[in-house]
Amino acid sequence: MTTDSPFSLDRFERERVHLYYLPKHLFPILERNRPVYLIGSRGTGKTTLLQSLSWRERLDNVSLKRALKNNLFGGRYIGLYLQMPAFHMASFDEWLKNKEESVGAPITGIYFDLIWVEMAADALARLAVEGIFRASPPEEHQLLDAILESQPEMAEVEEIETPCTLRGFQRAIQKIRRRLERFAQFKEEPKNLQRFYTQWQVGEFGNTISGQLADFCDKYSESGRRPWHFKICMDEAECLSIAQQRVLNTAVRLSKGAAAYVVSYVREVDDLSSTLVPGLTLQRADRDLIYLDNVTDREFKKLAEGVATVRVQSKLDSGSISFNTTQILGKLDINFLLSKILSESENPAAKQLINDANEFALRFPGLWIARGDRNEVGVESGWPKVP
Repeated sequence: MTTDSPFSLDRFERERVHLYYLPKHLFPILERNRPVYLIGSRGTGKTTLLQSLSWRERLDNVSLKRALKNNLFGGRYIGLYLQMPAFHMASFDEWLKNKEESVGAPITGIYFDLIWVEMAADALARLAVEGIFRASPPEEHQLLDAILESQPEMAEVEEIETPCTLRGFQRAIQKIRRRLERFAQFKEEPKNLQRFYTQWQVGEFGNTISGQLADFCDKYSESGRRPWHFKICMDEAECLSIAQQRVLNTAVRLSKGAAAYVVSYVREVDDLSSTLVPGLTLQRADRDLIYLDNVTDREFKKLAEGVATVRVQSKLDSGSISFNTTQILGKLDINFLLSKILSESENPAAKQLINDANEFALRFPGLWIARGDRNEVGVESGWPKVP
């Protein structure tokens, strides 16, 4: 045990080992195979929630394993965490801002897909080693051969090793992505791009690949009632430009069952519904929209106690301790707190307020009883009763 406070302030991203509390009123919504937009000011837990879906955190983080009760992949999804400012969104916006939407949107869309498809291949390679998916090397080669056969244009961009493995596929996608980033960095003319980068409708490449990878997961994992899918967790999406947001909305609207986007914003952006398809918008039926700042007092109390509990348990290395605000602070009674503070103050003005309260109690008996260490105001409602 150390003397450091378990409540020291720091950003989630700066913590070397993350601690997790999963709100029961919210976490099940994120686990559904359905897109979600999370909106909340800093400190409302967006990054924690998105990271809790990450396959990597589930394998490596003890606190998250405990919060999930070691049911790491029971939801049959693979969470891919993307911190959007870490990618080249600003350079892409600068590169394509003066281009027609019909030119810039497909390029931005394929860039989104390349980012998360690369991560998906990395995830499957690691999860195969961990035994989550039990495919032999020939079966893995068969999967990649089928993908490459359906995407012959990839060979125009990058020579791909054969027989191809998941790691080889990841490296190929990474090289293709980086080549596109260099085009953006040096503002090359988009018409010079190979056909692979420009032929796709927004989200089409990702939908195709995710379906093939999800079929692989279904075939080579323990049987379950639900098919596998990928959760594309895009954090800090407020860094996207308006044009990039429309591309994202379109990808979400056109996403298929094997890919579900979970996107977080620190504030509500200008456009959370319009897409690139005329007459097609994002509706409530297409994705959940959750405002983390709009929680009830009861939900906030549970959240605060839950977060405090996991921090105290970690600091004291004990899973049996719980943090209860009522036990520690008592019931919330503003009048009692004020009375106690004023009665212990040496300030003459504070003493005068106590005297005035006692005088008021003598004039109107039964309405207000002030005794320095006790203050009861309208016991039923918490407010003075009207005579």
